[in-house]
Amino acid sequence: MTSRPSLRVSVLVLVMGVALLALAVTTGGPVTDSVYQYTAFEVDHDNDELVLTNAATGRERRGSSATETNVDERIACLPAYVRECTFEYLAIEENRTVDGVGSEHDFVYLDGTFYGIVEASPGSLAYGYERTDADAAFEYLAMDAAGLTDDERTAVERGRVITTHPLPNANRIVEHDGTYYTILETGVKSYGEGGSFCSSGGDGFCSAANDKRWDTRLRRAGLGLLGLLGIVTGGGNLLVAWSNRNE
Repeated sequence: MTSRPSLRVSVLVLVMGVALLALAVTTGGPVTDSVYQYTAFEVDHDNDELVLTNAATGRERRGSSATETNVDERIACLPAYVRECTFEYLAIEENRTVDGVGSEHDFVYLDGTFYGIVEASPGSLAYGYERTDADAAFEYLAMDAAGLTDDERTAVERGRVITTHPLPNANRIVEHDGTYYTILETGVKSYGEGGSFCSSGGDGFCSAANDKRWDTRLRRAGLGLLGLLGIVTGGGNLLVAWSNRNE
């Protein structure tokens, strides 16, 4: 007489199959036609100058190279020279209150100085500007590293990460072990029917993106096959066991 797996084992195999299939769907994030590279930069302010230090290479951005960077989306005029910055500049220079609208930013950065955006009066939509120091601005803006995704934490701890999905907390100041960072997109490779297009700083990302894309697809395929095998095997044994019980 041929022995068959117990009902408990069959259920376990079926459940594992479903779990592996679900893991195959979620591995590497949502399926996209692009691969991204993100680099972490240490954020500092030295002698009225914004300093961004590449956590992977140690190279610094200073002066206009730093101020043209979207360090944190809640800071107006980073990057500088955008249209909205002209409006903020005039308001600060004239020391006037902006009436009738609230601000989507928390700070303005102009000529090496941070200005906090404050309510002109309690409950008012009008706002004004208050000079503040860089450390106070960074402390206010910084999110704790505990709120980062795995890929974002990898970028901060290793300096760089390549991923198949956009990072939700890019262009935000993060505090990690007493140091402030911002995570910036430094490369993207898009794939389509006509081929691919890659934009990066010439650091080998364009080649690495292909490897990442295929690695993710192969892992998904492998997990998916194992999941289907578990579902078919476990489900088949359960059907046989059910049929035998009804005979």
